Amino acid sequence: MGNPFSGAVNKVKADGTVAKGPIGQRATGYTIVEAATLDKATKMAKGCPILKSGGQIAVYETFSMQPG
Repeated sequence: MGNPFSGAVNKVKADGTVAKGPIGQRATGYTIVEAATLDKATKMAKGCPILKSGGQIAVYETFSMQPG
């Protein structure tokens, strides 16, 4: 299950400046899944019930931010 977002969102630009608002269309929630590839995660997303109500899903790949 994912968690909904509030309407508050800031974007941080590469130069470190901060502005109010989303970068693109505002995200309304998220779910974290573990999959071997982005394609496999996308296939998993096709089973999400939000699609039945006309919603859309964006699938993002993440990468490790652990110190080396």
